[in-house]
Amino acid sequence: MRGTWLARVWLALALVSILAYTGAAAATPNQVILPGREAEVLSLVQRALAAADVQLTPNEYGVRIEHDRIITRIRAASAVDLSLHAPGETSGDLTPEVSLTCFPEDTTLAMPGATSVPCPQAEAERWRPLAQALAKERAGSLHLWVGSHEGVATDPGPPTDVPLRHRVSYINFLGLAWLLVFGAFKLYAWVRGVGRHRTVSLHDGQRFTVSVGDDKRAGLKPAPTERQEEGSKPAPAERQTERQTEGSKPAPAEQQKEDLKPVTAERQTERSKPVPAERRGSISAVVIGLSLIALVTIAALGTAGMPLHEHLSYLARADCAHRLDCFEDPFGPGWSSTFFRSYGPLLHTFPYSVKNLCYQSLFVTALAVLAGQAYLREVLRVAGYGAPERRRAAALATAFICLNPIIIRVAIAGTPWPFVLLCLFGAGLALFQAQRSERRPARAAAYTAAVMLLALAVNTNYVMLTLLPLVVLAPLTSLPRGSARPSLSAFAWLGVAAITLTLLSAESLREGYLAASARGSGPPIEKVLDHPLLDSRLLPITLAPLCLGGLGVALWRRAGVPLVYAILATHPTLATYGGQPLAASYPVGFINAFFGLVLVSLLAGVGGMLLTRWLERRLPPRTTTLVVAIAVLAPLPLATEGLQFLRGSRVLERELQEITARLPTLPPHDLLQYAPLQEPLIPREELAADPIQVAFPIGEYLTRLPGQPVPCELGSPNCAPTSSEPKRVLLYVGSPYYSFVQREIERGKVPSSLERPSLTALRRTHRLTPVSTFKLSPEQHPLISSRLAADRREVELGFYWIEPK
Repeated sequence: MRGTWLARVWLALALVSILAYTGAAAATPNQVILPGREAEVLSLVQRALAAADVQLTPNEYGVRIEHDRIITRIRAASAVDLSLHAPGETSGDLTPEVSLTCFPEDTTLAMPGATSVPCPQAEAERWRPLAQALAKERAGSLHLWVGSHEGVATDPGPPTDVPLRHRVSYINFLGLAWLLVFGAFKLYAWVRGVGRHRTVSLHDGQRFTVSVGDDKRAGLKPAPTERQEEGSKPAPAERQTERQTEGSKPAPAEQQKEDLKPVTAERQTERSKPVPAERRGSISAVVIGLSLIALVTIAALGTAGMPLHEHLSYLARADCAHRLDCFEDPFGPGWSSTFFRSYGPLLHTFPYSVKNLCYQSLFVTALAVLAGQAYLREVLRVAGYGAPERRRAAALATAFICLNPIIIRVAIAGTPWPFVLLCLFGAGLALFQAQRSERRPARAAAYTAAVMLLALAVNTNYVMLTLLPLVVLAPLTSLPRGSARPSLSAFAWLGVAAITLTLLSAESLREGYLAASARGSGPPIEKVLDHPLLDSRLLPITLAPLCLGGLGVALWRRAGVPLVYAILATHPTLATYGGQPLAASYPVGFINAFFGLVLVSLLAGVGGMLLTRWLERRLPPRTTTLVVAIAVLAPLPLATEGLQFLRGSRVLERELQEITARLPTLPPHDLLQYAPLQEPLIPREELAADPIQVAFPIGEYLTRLPGQPVPCELGSPNCAPTSSEPKRVLLYVGSPYYSFVQREIERGKVPSSLERPSLTALRRTHRLTPVSTFKLSPEQHPLISSRLAADRREVELGFYWIEPK
């Protein structure tokens, strides 16, 4: 009867989730053009052709609807496609709303899959009036797109109130609140218990707690079970009786002291002294604390402390999330709209600036490391390892994470990856706590926190959607060995969790599916296998065998399956996006490797624990510690690329520091413009890298100069001249105006002035008067594709008054 009732409830919730999923997909803004609107779409295109005075016969153009885009295919004197984007999308070539694609002249209207060719500048200028007409017609036909009733986003600036969708997203932060309370409780329990008890291991494996009080005599009493150590209720009398029948009864104190002597002698014959359990615990705590201190110190003092990317895309994403009205990845598709709605309120918990963003990511990294080592200890507990082994593995894993030069550098780069890790490890901790708790309210709160934290983790980057099966894997694999199959209540919680995650992830799932469909084929196998862990130039090569040892344990003990799955599910796609670590996409590969490197460090900690346990049987404890430390740290100086990645200074970091220092000193002005994305001087197919594109720190500007309009890109519609054009206009002349991609340098496309043609043309029509300038040197890592002044000399950048001549 109970199983039938649960089945009915599960079926009902499944139907509700399906309806909610379809409803959420239909209600999501800027989705698709529904069938039946073909006549209205054709009328829109015809009005635009008439407004732009483009004379075409019906046989020379066609109109096609692809999901949320209207494609006007013209096969007249040339073969082009003009793609009109959905409202809210501003990634066009001709205008923010319209993209241009060119094809060979013999391409007909019946060839939708033809191979495109680079568009000449003359071709772009020819069709620009039509693109502007299409954009104007789109503004009056927003009803064609389902849910597009808010108009086109025109950079309204920071909102004065938190939108409703952000208020709804606050429910996700219930998981973070639970994790904060759980961590505070654990810290309080640890501090209160220091020095009160110590545990002595006996030869037969039974442990006793020595209570130290005012009395000089120390009495031995049985140590609490693992459940009682975690603060749960004592086991029932039947269970205690059963455990006593399985082991030996506690002997008097005098007899126990006698039993300790042969154990000590036996271990001394093995040339190893027994290390008291309380000493092992204190040593592990010291290692973890020193590792965190080293992480924070090296990251704060030994690096530039600015966002790390070849075009500051993570800074642009943080600016977008902080504004609370931006839900599309400005450098996407990569991060979902659900992520921006959830991450934005978190950025409002501290005074927003570029430096504070870096310190926030460093702080979250430290919290993620603590949550990761606690999660590893829970995994090993379920796998059957004792407390000393769990503490040792956690300490080693923490040291491997905090002393990794790549992790240290990315930890202060202002990326959201530490936030994703914290949510993922927090979900694992909440799940373990839910399974161990015997009180229903506490169990329900922990289960709810686990679902919310996992929802926060999977609804960030589209790659993280591959972690959704963890809701099934984690409960089934984290049960203690020898336990019975999960109860019906566990399956009920599993069903509720799966349905809740489906509801919370519906929008991200749909966006991820469309993004994956647009990208096409899968990743090349050579990129998937190229991991920094396997390159001695990047990391100590001794970490690889330790990781393999931990991998073997994780696969042998079923509790480690979720950890292995997380690595295998996310690394291939992240490696594809980032490319090879030492290639033209440097340093994207290192940024995307941050997630995987933290996960494999946990496995390396398990492998280090196995190695030390094997050595302790053959060497004294101090010698064992020295051997392990030398084996791991000795190859570190040979990892020259990893150390250079940590210490190296980049052009964009130095430029960003100069910008943030000069923003408060700018004179009163009405508008600030910055450099647009620079068109490549050679065909895009031959670049072998991204074009010249650098994000301006809009969030820092709006925070330092409140009340100013949002800076705009020079030449964009928002910066187009109007009758009320402001008189005091500042232009930031930055590195994009003086940078060239390495392939452009090889082709001899660099002018003698070291300026890009767009800046030279701007100087012919406008007068630039210096306001606040600085000089920037071009030194940076040789693999970075964008080279300032073609690596020839330093250049002068800064803010200028711009006036038409």
